Order: sequence, then structure tokens, then C-alpha cells
Amino acid sequence: CPVIHRSNMLEFTYSQHFWITAVFAVVYAYLKYYLYNYWNRYKVPNETPSIPLGNVSLDFLRGKIHYGGFIDSIYKKFKHYRFCGIYVFHKPILCINDPELIKLILVKDFDLFPDRGWFYDGKIDPMSSHLFLLPGEKWKRLRVKFAPIFTSGKLRQMYPFLVEISRHMIKTCDAELKTTDTVDVNDILARFTTDVISSIVYGLDSKSLDDPKSEFRTKGVKALSFGSFNLLVALFAPEMMSWATVPLYQENVSEFFLNIFKEAVNYRRKEKIQKKDFLDLIMQLIDSGKVEDENQILQTNGKNSEHFDKLTIEEAAANAFVFFLGGYETSSSTTSFCLYELAQNPEVQEKLQAEIDEVVRSPTGLTYESIAEMEYLDMVLSETLRKYPSGATLNRIAKEDYPLPNTDFVIKKGMRIIIPLSGIQNNPEYYPDPEKFDPLRFSKEKVAARNKYVNIPFGDGGRICIGKRFAVMQVKIALTAMLHNYQFSISQKTQVPPKYETRNFTQIARNGVQLRVGRRSFS
Repeated sequence: CPVIHRSNMLEFTYSQHFWITAVFAVVYAYLKYYLYNYWNRYKVPNETPSIPLGNVSLDFLRGKIHYGGFIDSIYKKFKHYRFCGIYVFHKPILCINDPELIKLILVKDFDLFPDRGWFYDGKIDPMSSHLFLLPGEKWKRLRVKFAPIFTSGKLRQMYPFLVEISRHMIKTCDAELKTTDTVDVNDILARFTTDVISSIVYGLDSKSLDDPKSEFRTKGVKALSFGSFNLLVALFAPEMMSWATVPLYQENVSEFFLNIFKEAVNYRRKEKIQKKDFLDLIMQLIDSGKVEDENQILQTNGKNSEHFDKLTIEEAAANAFVFFLGGYETSSSTTSFCLYELAQNPEVQEKLQAEIDEVVRSPTGLTYESIAEMEYLDMVLSETLRKYPSGATLNRIAKEDYPLPNTDFVIKKGMRIIIPLSGIQNNPEYYPDPEKFDPLRFSKEKVAARNKYVNIPFGDGGRICIGKRFAVMQVKIALTAMLHNYQFSISQKTQVPPKYETRNFTQIARNGVQLRVGRRSFS
């Protein structure tokens, strides 16, 4: 009977609506009264979450603000507490604000917080098998192997390569100045660092200074463009990427860098080429599992020096890749922000140029040692890294339950932790008038009087940036070359203050750093 059939259909529709509504109600109640009540249960100061984003900013997801801006806004609200809680989607995340607690997590109790907890899956994404992302024993094994590559002796050998490329950078800048007086210094410097890293890590001339659209340059940009949602998932819910078999890096990017590395290794072997660069040292790890003349350092792994396990070509390629990523964009951005601040503060620029000129005119000239010994240059760079840290946060994950000293709170095993570097380093309680660019904050006296853990742009402890000394050397070479040859000032095209590109984890300038550049005259 048609009437009965229609009645059954209506009954089914009402039943379906009821169960859908019931499921949503249960999920809503579970989120609101259980998951999103986590911090309240433990009496931890926290930002009120909203379903289903937690405390994730809509402006961040829409690409209007950088990840660092999202975290900074929370830090400013809770900076007077030693720690606070936030929610990223459904996950509770602990934010550590107190410098003494930061020291415990990064250094004293590092063994309980050894990993960053980011996405890593060697099967889904072989290029994620690198030092920055690897956990536990896998990270420890590689850290011991790669540490000798970054000794002062090895960096001193690479110094001439960087100086030669810096001269090419000046020629490229001169060529641009023939048609304009305003230059995107971030673009020039990114091309410089791309040529540096491609040369010493891959043994190739990427020709980025000659061609802004070189493949190395474009692939490098793609490698660090994640998108807001993907970035949060990689940082705080990496298991979702593994479950969905989604790689961190775009497949064509990974293939490009893997193939380039294999070709570089094969070419050097075929032609029997040896250079004192990163590629040569990485090839030693492939061939023998150790770097020559560094047995004493490697023996800290507790193994006999005659039985070092060798790197696979894929492991070597992944770590060459992360050296490229870590060396080109962060260094170029730091140098660009430094030049921007010097353009805004001509008296600081003039003082730094005087120090550089004095060293250039000295009998020894610019050397690895003399650049390292320039005190004011070091202060200017430190102030730049304070105001513009490359990474807005440090991330850790608890290996086991950890009672926070002098508190009633226990960090549970598996809990994710963030340390809001950008917020701390721009806190007026630690740095009065933090927007002011003042290199004198980093005089020896002021540094000694201040807690070390209110300024750690490279991190600290076991996971401190392994390439810190190389990065500092590269930035200083670029700065000395630029400031010895040019004067920098603000132009109508300069974005004041700079805004960050929102697709990246690192803090780089959106739309570059446009500055007026003029050749210096020497009488």
C-alpha cells in the first residue's frame, strides 16, 4: 500500500536524523566536557578552546598570519605564568614560558625530551629521514656521524668557497643597480645561499645568482612551502600523515634532490674528484661510516672505530637535503632582516661598516678568524636573531611521565611541548622596548647579567642546531661583503614592518625585503 510505504520512509528518515543528531551530540559533549577540559582538570592556565579547532587561529588557517603570530598571541596572554596549556584541534599542547623550565627540558633532562615529535616516515617519504626529524636512536646514530663535519677545522676549509661566491653576489647586485636603485635583498641573498649550499653539499653550481628561476632555487622554495593546515598536522598530529600516507615534501621535490645527490656522488667517484666540502665528507660516511681524522669524536657512540656502520645513499641524500634547506633560507632571511634593521638605523650601520672596513684594510684582511673575532658584527647578528628568530618555536615530546619541578603538574608520556622563542625573545620584561633594534643588548656585560634561556635562536642541549657555526659564518660573510660595498636605506617599496610568509614554518619575509642600495665611495 503506497500510504504504508511512505510512512515507512518517513519513519526511516526521522530515525536517521535522530541518530546523526545523537552522534554529533555525543562527539560535541566528548570534546567540550572531556578533551577540551583537560587543562582545567589539572588546573593549568589555558586559552578557552572552540570546537573543532581548539585554539588554532582562523587567521592562521586562512593564511593571514604566520604560525609564529598565532603562538605569540597566546604567549602574550599567559607570559606571566611559568607554563600554560593550549589545544591544537583536539590535542592538548603544553607551552613552557619559564626560562628555568626551558633549561630543564632542553638540557638537564634532555634524555626525557630527546625528540621534536614532528612527522617522520622513511617509507612514505625517504627525504624525511634526516637529522632534524629523526627520533631516538636513529637521530643519535646520525648526530654522532655528522658532528665532525661541522668542526672549526672543517669550516675553515670551506671558508674560501663562500668568499668566492660572495664576490659573485656583489657582481650580481652591481648588475641590478644599473637599472634600479631599489633591490630585493632577500632575493639576492637567497640566490647567494642557494649557490653556496648547492656548491658545498652537492658539488654543483646552481647558477642561482645568474638565474633567479634556476631549478635549485624553485625546488628549494617548494620544499619549504607546506601550507597552514599541513604544517599543523606535521607538527602536532604526524600520525595522521602516516595513516593517510601523505609525504611531508612534494614528490617531485624529493625526487629532484635524491637524483641530484646520486648524480653528484657518481660523478665524483668516476672522475676521482676530492674537495674539502660537505659532499666530500658525506661521501666518507657512505664509504667508511666515519669522517677522516675524527675518530675520537665518533668513539663517543660507544662503538669500536673499526666497525662504523656506513650510511646508505638514501640516508646521505636525505641529510644533504636538510643541510640545503637549513642553510639557504634561514641564513638568507636572517641576513635580509639584518640589512633591513641597518637601513632603519643608519648609526648602527655606520658603526658596523667602520669595524668591517678596519678589518678589510688590516694586513691579514678578511679571514675565517677575523670575521669570527668582530665583536660588533656579532652583537648586530645576535640582535637580529633575537628579534627575528628563524623558528618561532622549539618543539619537544615527552618520552615518559615527567613531574615538573616545584609544581603539581605531571607532563604525561607522549605530550607535545612548545617553547615560544619568538614571544620570549620579544618580551619587554627581558628586553625593554623590544621593537627597538639595539645591538648593545648583547654586550658581554649584559649577556652575562641575563638568563641564557631568554635568547636561544638555535635551540640548546642535544638538539641544538648542528649547523649553527656554519650558518653564522655564512651570514657574516654575506653581511661583510654587502656592507663593505653598499649603503642601505629604506625606500618607498620597503614593507615596514616586515610581514612573514604564512606557508612556511621558518619566519621569512613575505614579498621580500626591498631596500634602496647605493655603492659606497672610498676616498
